[in-house]
Amino acid sequence: MTDTASMAEVVLPAASLAETGGSFMNVTGRIQAMDGAVRSPGEARPDWWIITQIAARMVDGKRRRAWDFSGPAEILAEITKVLPGYRGLDMASMGEAGWQRPRPEATVRRSLTHVEQVPSRPDPDYPLILVTGRALYDRGTLLGRADCIRDLVSEAYVAIHPADAERFGLVDGDDASLVSAVGRLGLTVKVSTEVVPGVAYAPANLCEAPLGVLFANRSKLPRVRISK
Repeated sequence: MTDTASMAEVVLPAASLAETGGSFMNVTGRIQAMDGAVRSPGEARPDWWIITQIAARMVDGKRRRAWDFSGPAEILAEITKVLPGYRGLDMASMGEAGWQRPRPEATVRRSLTHVEQVPSRPDPDYPLILVTGRALYDRGTLLGRADCIRDLVSEAYVAIHPADAERFGLVDGDDASLVSAVGRLGLTVKVSTEVVPGVAYAPANLCEAPLGVLFANRSKLPRVRISK
């Protein structure tokens, strides 16, 4: 049970990826077949079965037959009927390497345009620019359950240059508030020479620190201040 699932009125027992067979498409358009490695525990069922069971209960008897699938192979067969580019594809024809849809030759020539980003004006109330990144590990739904990974993940933090730390009266390990014009977030201060003066850096994929509350405009880095 996750934090999100605990808020739901109905929780459906979905099988994990390792317990599910079927096919999947990657970002290049390659479709590969997969087989479940282990049997699903308890009442867990694959996603396709849950979706078809719900759909069959939402329509009348005549349309219910449209959701009568016995497995992923029949679902793939319907996909190939609806999408012309996948006609003739089935589980057997994928092979071990999968099936890649032929890509037509590009007829449009693309070009890049250099765009100058206008820096935000200095603001004495918000003297730092917030730059975000991603930590290698997070404490999400899956990794948060793994003790060996959880021990590698640092607490949510904001990193600043030693010169800025001295200017604002902060030391490494301080509990502080990262404040923008639209939001506030409590973080631990990390003093590091890897950050240039005038910049505050914080990882964006640590669930206990939703940096989105600090952004008024996703296309522009916010200016922030750090206070104890």
